[in-house]
Amino acid sequence: MRWLPCLLLLAVGSAHPEDSTCEVDDEAVFLQKSLVLVSEPVHLQGAGNTTQEQRTLVALVQAVAETTVPLPAWLCSGVLLVVFVILLQEVLVAPGLVRPALAPPSGALSQAIFVWMWVCTFAASSVVMPVAFDFAIAVGHGAVLSGFLLSAGALGSALGLLAGASCVCEDAWDQPAARRLCVWAGLLTSAIQLLEACVAQSALFPGGGLWLLLALRQGEAFSAGFALAPALAMQRRIAGETGSTMVQFSRSLGSAAGPVLLLLGVSSGLPSGLPQAFALAALVSLASAALCSLVLPQTLPVPAAAAPVKELEMDAGARKQLVSWISCFFMVRPFVTAGAEAATMLILEVGYGWSAVTSGLSISLASLASLLFAPLGADSPTRESMVFMTCAALSLLGCALVFDLKALGVGGLLVGDILLQSTAVPASAIAERWAKRAAAPNSTWSPSSFHLAALGSSSLSRFLAPPLVRALLVQGGRNPYGLLQLVLLTAAGYIAVRSCSLFWGMKAASPKREPKMPAQ
Repeated sequence: MRWLPCLLLLAVGSAHPEDSTCEVDDEAVFLQKSLVLVSEPVHLQGAGNTTQEQRTLVALVQAVAETTVPLPAWLCSGVLLVVFVILLQEVLVAPGLVRPALAPPSGALSQAIFVWMWVCTFAASSVVMPVAFDFAIAVGHGAVLSGFLLSAGALGSALGLLAGASCVCEDAWDQPAARRLCVWAGLLTSAIQLLEACVAQSALFPGGGLWLLLALRQGEAFSAGFALAPALAMQRRIAGETGSTMVQFSRSLGSAAGPVLLLLGVSSGLPSGLPQAFALAALVSLASAALCSLVLPQTLPVPAAAAPVKELEMDAGARKQLVSWISCFFMVRPFVTAGAEAATMLILEVGYGWSAVTSGLSISLASLASLLFAPLGADSPTRESMVFMTCAALSLLGCALVFDLKALGVGGLLVGDILLQSTAVPASAIAERWAKRAAAPNSTWSPSSFHLAALGSSSLSRFLAPPLVRALLVQGGRNPYGLLQLVLLTAAGYIAVRSCSLFWGMKAASPKREPKMPAQ
């Protein structure tokens, strides 16, 4: 399999199979399906690389490495001007000499600023995903490394959220400190992304900083998560727990915007490479930091008293069991979603001959569909269990479509991917709400314990899913990948049934209200 990246580099979309004279190994049927090799046949035996393979790889690496992106003077000047304005304003705002230029005088913030922050954060992350596979091939690696490029920030983001949350105290709120954290961490994220663009370009040369790039991905995610933590706390003070729905909406919108932004950049003449994608991500992060600096005020109005969480009417054993089941759900379901994102892009690019940029639009389609499914996860006790079970059934239907069903073609794959990803949004919202209502303070299943367990398990799943799924696709094809998703979704369906049975049992045991007697 070590010669597989070289063969992929020589492939140029789908054409006529009779034009190819290369021998195809059964183990590589998936990756060579619908592709045509235009080079002279190279018969590779054993694990060693041949001279022709080495020459082809070196020539391609040099060609890509020599590609430069001349940035116009107005763009460079604009970036430097934005950074200078942010720094100047922060120097004047910190001692209280001036207030932020666009901050409302009363300090009352609209949720639009937070929507913009979340959209920029997730757009900067998703804009890199479509071109990760091509970059991994260009540096002499394969699908597994490209999976790690997709998932490298999962753990760093979780650690950044925890570190940022430890720096703000909601009981003794310090708005100037929270504002500074948002602005400076956002600027740091943009700077790291620019550094990643430079390192990604140098990694194309022999002896480049490939592993430094993976480390920087963790640092970028940590910085972005660190900036989100005080912003989340700020949003809770303004909108209460209802702001979590807005976060889900913004996350789907940002994930959809990233690949579209990359497509627009390529359409305007920007090369479709990982360094250029990092440069776009840096611009998006800089725009988010600039808006935070201009809009976030130094003081916030006193928040209204938070409505108490309505606890579920269950005994302690049932509540603990429900929290345990939902904690397992947040280990299984994120793996399915992250794996579907990585697998669908790879199948479209290699199996159907789509370009890297176009294959990334599968993320946009699934994210836009998530916006349509998101209202189903709204707080509605009369239908929560029904929606939860319906999402489990629809995800199983989507799993059936990711198998190698040739009659359905690419349309079946895209529909299956949409069902796998979009149904996770309302299901996760309902599961999280049930766990918060079932969690008991000062116990082993407290809200904080559940939050740590859910954050840790989902981050670990998102970190492992892309490389494992892509390795499985390379070795076995779509059917083993579909079988893995089927096993995981069956487990998620079992968790849904057990959780709903506890919920239904609570409703059945609750006493019926006595009818009111008419007034005498």
